[in-house]
Amino acid sequence: MEEIRVERLKGKDCKELVALLDEVFTLQNGVQMDFATLFPRIAVEDDEKMNWYYGIRENGKLVGCAASHPFNYHVGGEVLKVSSGGNVAVDTSCRNRGFMQKMMHAINADMEPEGFDFAILHGDRKRYRTFGFERCGIEYTLTFTRASVKLSGAEATDSFSDLRNESAEVLAEVMTMAKVQSASVERKRDEWIPAQLTHYGEPLVIRNNGEIIGYTALSIKEGVIRELGLKNVNDLDHVIASLIAYSGLDSLYIRMAEYDDLLGKAVALSSRYQIIQPGNFRIVRFDNTVRAFMKAKLAYAPLLPGCLTLDTALFGKWAIEVKDHNVTVTPFEGEADLVIPDYQLHTFIFGPAHPLTSGVDCSNLSADKAKLVGNWFPLPIFFPHLT
Repeated sequence: MEEIRVERLKGKDCKELVALLDEVFTLQNGVQMDFATLFPRIAVEDDEKMNWYYGIRENGKLVGCAASHPFNYHVGGEVLKVSSGGNVAVDTSCRNRGFMQKMMHAINADMEPEGFDFAILHGDRKRYRTFGFERCGIEYTLTFTRASVKLSGAEATDSFSDLRNESAEVLAEVMTMAKVQSASVERKRDEWIPAQLTHYGEPLVIRNNGEIIGYTALSIKEGVIRELGLKNVNDLDHVIASLIAYSGLDSLYIRMAEYDDLLGKAVALSSRYQIIQPGNFRIVRFDNTVRAFMKAKLAYAPLLPGCLTLDTALFGKWAIEVKDHNVTVTPFEGEADLVIPDYQLHTFIFGPAHPLTSGVDCSNLSADKAKLVGNWFPLPIFFPHLT
């Protein structure tokens, strides 16, 4: 029997990869899939981008694939390297032979040496928990309707133009605008528009009286604002009114992080919103990840000063301290304030439920330490739905 061997793909494998994804997900979803249209940033014959994919071949044919897309995520004044996983597919003729497990283990084995801080996967929690992923995080899903916008008194006063038809100077202005948001994904210039086109997105520049005030990626087909950046948060009301008018739809929805600059205004403008767990996360670098998202939270919520020591089964012992509006996460030796077993760490620190209801035994905490737990956690770990 031929040995199951996992390899990193190359640019020459692009067409075969896309054909496998189209075939497997068309059968799974019952509708014709077109990954080249859905994910234009990755469907290119480029060695660097194809190297994000792990594959398995049998008799020379690609029969399995799984992705680990690397992103630099600017959040909390830190830069985290994130693996956004997905597009896990195995040819129907090769199911139940451990191909997915082999690929996921290969991806996990590379995460620490390649410098990732955390990873996110969407999909069934039970399927991916075996590989170190746990459902957690905090995401706001907000719906805007014509009625909710009308109640706010906002009018459609903005115009939109396709970023693909704009000058290099306008693209540079939009890229600069994205960088100064509370969190942003680092992209190369040639990746910017393809990323906005993901999942039928339309890359738009927003103007008011001829002045550029923001940008967005709008998917009219799916009724979703995939990305939105504004120079001034107070422009949100009329921008949403203008987007609904432009789309011709009765409603649009958007996903936001808890630390998004626009969230407060968006909640007030929405007809309804939900707080959900955005995906399955695997923490690779505990200190970097906790520090970045605590600093992100510190920017919009007052965190009590103090120090809390944790003994975690997954990552060892750490001291977390908030002092003078700064956060440090350092290793320590000794008896910890709190012991957190296995994957309870994800729900305790990264929510979305209150940490004291996560199942971790906090009965031995002092009153002061319990206040820190209730004030600091959960941390709003989040990564946008981008490729």
